[in-house]
Amino acid sequence: MDSDSVVYILKFLIFLASLLVIFVYNPVHSVFLLVVVFILVSFLLLVLGVEFLAFAFLLIYVGAIMILFLFVIMMLNIPTRMPIQRTSILFIVIVALSLMTFISTNFDLFQTHINPPFQLSPLFIEPQANLVNLGVYLFTQIPLAFLLVGIILFISILGAITLTHSHLATRRQNILTQVFEDRDLVILR
Repeated sequence: MDSDSVVYILKFLIFLASLLVIFVYNPVHSVFLLVVVFILVSFLLLVLGVEFLAFAFLLIYVGAIMILFLFVIMMLNIPTRMPIQRTSILFIVIVALSLMTFISTNFDLFQTHINPPFQLSPLFIEPQANLVNLGVYLFTQIPLAFLLVGIILFISILGAITLTHSHLATRRQNILTQVFEDRDLVILR
């Protein structure tokens, strides 16, 4: 089996699993199907030759984020939602639009060829590891955007820390009052 047919099979399986994520009744099953989608996307990236992104995708999304979602859903004990009426117009529209999008993007029905947003420099033509190419591209072609993403992530971490430490519920330590306290009153006998 050649790589093109494997790519088409993986794309179809990703499409099918992502539709099942939306239309399955149980939220725990939906999270498990989303894990399957992420694993299939990782396999697709491996087949396309982007090993670093495949393993990073697998570690970050499946290993951390989806397991967190699964634990949160299981701890909240969310009841299964009401079944979707299969004859509703919204269901038919969603399935039809997703099928049209899948077929048009995979089989090039509309013959649309979009130029890439950047031109590959001769640096990328040399055979190197994908991680080296990614690093060279990030630090030479778009360093400002890369730094901006880092600053935004840093600010979001600071915001999360600030929100978790409310000043009203925090107990403060006053060292002077602790030092000058009567020792007999503090120590329990």
